[in-house]
Amino acid sequence: MKYGSFIALMVAATLASLLGWLYILFNVDPGEAGIVGFALFYLTLFAACVGLLTLAGVTVRVHIRKRHATAFREVRVAFRHGVLLSFVAILSLALSANGLLNFWWFLGFVIVIGGLEYAALLVQESRRS
Repeated sequence: MKYGSFIALMVAATLASLLGWLYILFNVDPGEAGIVGFALFYLTLFAACVGLLTLAGVTVRVHIRKRHATAFREVRVAFRHGVLLSFVAILSLALSANGLLNFWWFLGFVIVIGGLEYAALLVQESRRS
């Protein structure tokens, strides 16, 4: 897939996710929706966060830092970061909504995500050698 096609598809998917999340936010009653309503809320919010963070990461990495020659590699890194950060954000939000989030849980998330990113960097570096 070419860089321009990926960006166009990511923008479209992000907008669709945002619209779905806004629809659920304003039109679904949490008391009546049950677990399905909450699952759709968090799923669409996760997809929207991944899209927004990936697009922001691509903008910074490719356009602001002017790394056009390695754009596809930068897109992969930005997507990985978007997924990891969105996972932490949505899991923290879900725990906070249930009154279970504290400093230690959040610190644990950050350590796990840092470890996953470190492992991804090691795998990426071993492929280059």
